[in-house]
Amino acid sequence: MTAATSRSIPPQSVLGFTHTALSKLKESRELLLQYVQHKTSEIDSIQKQNEISFEKQQQEIRLKLTELKRIQRQRGCNRNDANADDGTEVEGIQQQQEALREKQHDVERELANFHLENKNVSKMLLVTKEEEKVAFTKAEQVRKSKERIEKAKLISVEELTIGLVKYRELGLDFIKSEDSGALMFQFTKIDHRDAHRVFEFTLKITDDDLYLVEDCSPDLEQRVVMKLADELNRTEDYPFFMRGMRRAFRDSLELD
Repeated sequence: MTAATSRSIPPQSVLGFTHTALSKLKESRELLLQYVQHKTSEIDSIQKQNEISFEKQQQEIRLKLTELKRIQRQRGCNRNDANADDGTEVEGIQQQQEALREKQHDVERELANFHLENKNVSKMLLVTKEEEKVAFTKAEQVRKSKERIEKAKLISVEELTIGLVKYRELGLDFIKSEDSGALMFQFTKIDHRDAHRVFEFTLKITDDDLYLVEDCSPDLEQRVVMKLADELNRTEDYPFFMRGMRRAFRDSLELD
């Protein structure tokens, strides 16, 4: 016969998962930072190269225009009266200007795309930082919860030992299993017809930190055992639990 209830204790797997998540978040954050730095450097380099190239080509056009004006002055003509060769040269300069403007527009579009991508990466980085903060908070909560559980276990063992010493005078004894760590409790002095008759049960602690009652001898009503196990898991009141189990065995005699 067994009985157990659920308690709001985080499972062991939660902590492992949180540390794994934290490690991945840190790695992602470092990669994002490196990516942002690389893209920022790339944008600055492209912009600087574009400025240099633009200025260089503008300077070349200015020099050509100056040279063209000088030639026109020497020939005693102006733009409207320029010969076919001069018209061809002017047209070539205009084409260069148009090509330069197109190139500038292309570079500006590329820079705009880089800035947009950089903005999106920055948003991702902020989200990653927030997730990392939440993960650290959860990890800290789990750590504190585990500390409380371990502390409660130590206190519980001490209180249980003191209680058993007191109850031994009333015919209570216990045996600890070397394999599972469970405790087998034995009552005597319950049956007035046979004071040495043994009434026993086993108390275990599960992986979920729940108290589990097993192997009641003689058998007890499941409803009674479950109620006592529920109360023990909820309050960890060991004296109350022991009195309840003793009373349950005593009541079982009346049903014989």
